[in-house]
Amino acid sequence: MPLTNTVVSTTLAADYTAESTTLQLTSTDGLPAGVSFFFISVEAEGMNTREIFLASAIDGSNAHVTPQQAGTSACDHSAGAVVNCYVLSNEVPDDDSGNGGGGGNPPPFDPPTFDILSASKPGGQIFTSNNENVQRNHGSTLTLCDVADGPGYVSLVQVAITNIFQFAAVMQTSILKVTVDGEAVGGTFNDRIPLFFGSEYQYGASSRHNLFTMGQGNNNFAGGYRSFIPIPYTSSIKIELLVQAANDNNTHLWTTVQRHTGVPNTWPRTRKLRCASGTLDNQQPNTLITMVDATGLQQGRLMGVFTSLDSYPSNAQPKEAPMEGNFNLYLDGSSTAQFSSTGYEDFYLFDQYFQMFNTEVGGQNCFDQGYSGLQFHGNYTWNGYRWFIMDPINFQNALHLTWNCGDTSQANFTGGVRFSWCVWYYTE
Repeated sequence: MPLTNTVVSTTLAADYTAESTTLQLTSTDGLPAGVSFFFISVEAEGMNTREIFLASAIDGSNAHVTPQQAGTSACDHSAGAVVNCYVLSNEVPDDDSGNGGGGGNPPPFDPPTFDILSASKPGGQIFTSNNENVQRNHGSTLTLCDVADGPGYVSLVQVAITNIFQFAAVMQTSILKVTVDGEAVGGTFNDRIPLFFGSEYQYGASSRHNLFTMGQGNNNFAGGYRSFIPIPYTSSIKIELLVQAANDNNTHLWTTVQRHTGVPNTWPRTRKLRCASGTLDNQQPNTLITMVDATGLQQGRLMGVFTSLDSYPSNAQPKEAPMEGNFNLYLDGSSTAQFSSTGYEDFYLFDQYFQMFNTEVGGQNCFDQGYSGLQFHGNYTWNGYRWFIMDPINFQNALHLTWNCGDTSQANFTGGVRFSWCVWYYTE
């Protein structure tokens, strides 16, 4: 008989003191009486954080529990707090031990893990920080957000840009800095603005949208970016934009940062956003490019990868040949790749150098599949993104990601390529 995870909701009938082993529930209707194992989630309320418990028995209105499950922390909880019980239904045959067929063991499923990427995360109290039609000169900085109202998370960063004379330069070379909880400036991200938004070369009459990022060029002097990548913070967050436009003083900006406060930063594996990014010119055949090499980490989760492969500046010929290079992902110090692609386009879930793809949007060849996608820029550049949401990749202490600039044993080429990237990942 198949097993079904049923959610039974109730509330706390009395205050609960951290690390005690009994929860008093307002109602036990729908919960198995006596000895039975299931998980209980006491949701965040006031200044108290959300906590997962493993229940081992129901005795009247009391649930006997083990606290601090699924990476959550021990906390006091107040009477009236919302309680969700996750019960394995469709009975397992009894083994005569009185433990419902489990022999005293917990049911074979994982407790709910609502990390920062979950659509069901709490909304808290919403605030926005805005700039409207603010002019900035070359070399000057615009602050998008500078608050110390944590804990919480940023859910939206949006930037619109106009510059009649140097729009492409502003879009390509301006520097975005994201500083969380007083770390070194730009500790979360400190690089060219298009990389954070996964939108290299995104100017002119073209646009690209996906689940988390957007780049848009309305015409030759206006466009912008937006990101729904969640940025959790415990106490403070600061986001700045250093305008770079070759001594031009005609840049106008509109920005919005939306944040949610009163939400504790206790997300399993996703308490701190980290970004690895870079740009390399004239990369020669068979060069190994390291995109991320992070060790000594807290446990975490890979979120997504964006890359731009450009065969034009250094005249790679044949232009598609560098796509024979593979992506390789190594976790927790392993010398063997746990994840390996069979080429550049295969990593983004396409094949045959993208040659069979011919959909046109806004004058550019592009295709968004939701969790992965492609944008062509002219005939020599391929921008791809992939979000590891439906196929999560977790790590315990280290993350290492590389791309090989072609493989001349499969397709020889001359010249070189320009390669840029951004990798988003989280740690605790």
